[in-house]
Amino acid sequence: MRPLVIKKSWKSLPVEVANVIVFIVPAMMVLYFYETNLLVFILLLIYMLVVLAIGVYVIVYLRRPQDLILSDEGVQFEDKAFYKWQELQSYEILKETFKNRTAEGDTFNTTHTLVVVLRDGTVLRLATDHLDREPQQIIAAFDERKRKASPL
Repeated sequence: MRPLVIKKSWKSLPVEVANVIVFIVPAMMVLYFYETNLLVFILLLIYMLVVLAIGVYVIVYLRRPQDLILSDEGVQFEDKAFYKWQELQSYEILKETFKNRTAEGDTFNTTHTLVVVLRDGTVLRLATDHLDREPQQIIAAFDERKRKASPL
């Protein structure tokens, strides 16, 4: 069976591009429409460069290599560590919900983390919210590959 490569998703890219535009446009408008002194001009340029640098970093960060490769032999994580299926004791998706109070009311944020426990007691964690597969699909792929690697 071919290795399954689970990559980072591009679904948050439009939001990041919109953030860069939202934070740069007001600074450009101030520079264009208002006469500013040299200090304000320099500070606005520095501000725009920092916002642009953060936006470029996020876009490049999303292009980094895959996070997870599942093969018949084992699983390889982003840090190039490879673990055979026999080394894995357990794996699960940890779902955490956080409650944030705002002036408009309570909001709930949920994060999903893949938790892999190795036989030697080492615990590996990988955030799955920005991957191109849903958490349930990742667990199903783990189950399928592990079952094929260790037939009963």
